Amino acid sequence: MISPHTGLEQASQLRGLPADAVVTLGIDTGSGTAGFQLGAWTREERKAAFTRAWQVTGAGAPGLLLMLLSVYGDDLTAAGIEHFVTPRKGLKGTSPSVMRAQQAELEQILAAAGIPYQARTASMVKNWATDDRLDRAGVLAITNPAAMKYHARDGGRHMIFTATWDCGLPDPLSRKPRGRDKQEAPA
Repeated sequence: MISPHTGLEQASQLRGLPADAVVTLGIDTGSGTAGFQLGAWTREERKAAFTRAWQVTGAGAPGLLLMLLSVYGDDLTAAGIEHFVTPRKGLKGTSPSVMRAQQAELEQILAAAGIPYQARTASMVKNWATDDRLDRAGVLAITNPAAMKYHARDGGRHMIFTATWDCGLPDPLSRKPRGRDKQEAPA
């Protein structure tokens, strides 16, 4: 039985969406804490119809991803995951080898489940997926604020970036459609 405190009991809400709904998962990798956010949109809407966010220890990230895929995997359109790049400046509390290993393991899980995914740097995603975009997409209004801690919010940034740039949903701040077939993703 799934604990009522995990947010997973809400999977039935996805069942009320149209068959062509876009469901994306964003993953913010982290050696200490990783953040995940799942969102669903109908193709005609600029606002999310459903979102859930989670944070977990870095070591618990693969287990959470497996649990999310067991509940939402059949509905998932695509995923976006943070591609870790070692910065020029020193890191505090982060191990590059642990981050790369975590990213590789999460990508293997997504690939084994047949979920299309893209790995992108945090700077690429965060520069575009601002708090204003999250707000205009309705993500902040319908996600429990307690769940939107730092890493889960960054997972949300990957989620909305994936929904817009990979799945073709309209940019919440524009009237123009986006996606690979419309124009290139920001650098």
